[in-house]
Amino acid sequence: MDAASRLAASAEGSCRGWEKEFMLNEMHISALSDMKRRMEYCLSYLRKIKKLCEENQLNFVIVIPPVSRAMLARLCRDDLERFLLRPIEESGESFRIWNYFDDKFFSDDKFFDTAICMNDTGRRLFTKEVIKRIGAEIL
Repeated sequence: MDAASRLAASAEGSCRGWEKEFMLNEMHISALSDMKRRMEYCLSYLRKIKKLCEENQLNFVIVIPPVSRAMLARLCRDDLERFLLRPIEESGESFRIWNYFDDKFFSDDKFFDTAICMNDTGRRLFTKEVIKRIGAEIL
């Protein structure tokens, strides 16, 4: 199986799993309230991590990693906004977010083992990018 086919199958499998786990195809009241409860649970941990960082004079940054083109074909920026960015924004917290979700450079198939997991080459390049940005924006 070539890389594009392998990543497309991986993206399909990931999305089916998320649809089931988060009841994305069942938009009735109980599913929506369950999603809201899960998001609040996640946000509570982001708040705790941010507080811990502040107590230790560390800068807290949420880094959204890139995904492959195959995953970008299945998800769109609206999904990212609806299920991650908007709930964070509506939480009233001010989180610094570095969003590489649909970064053109890192979406190339050659950087991924699966639709959402970078391979060694991709991880090394992405880590260099984040370290460079830390130096430019934080230090």
